[in-house]
Amino acid sequence: MKTQIFIEHNQNRLGSKEICDKVKTLWVETGNKIKEINSLNIYIKPEDNMIYYVINENFTGSFPL
Repeated sequence: MKTQIFIEHNQNRLGSKEICDKVKTLWVETGNKIKEINSLNIYIKPEDNMIYYVINENFTGSFPL
């Protein structure tokens, strides 16, 4: 079964793959490798217009929705 999740807010639309890809890009830009990701938690807060994430339970970041 193929599943897709989309977030629509203020005429913006992001899919779960796009969000994960953005987080991975930000992770790599800080000098890390994709294979070093053991866990990834993503929190979407439309009221803040932000997406927050936690990688490996200790690396945090955010970007606009």
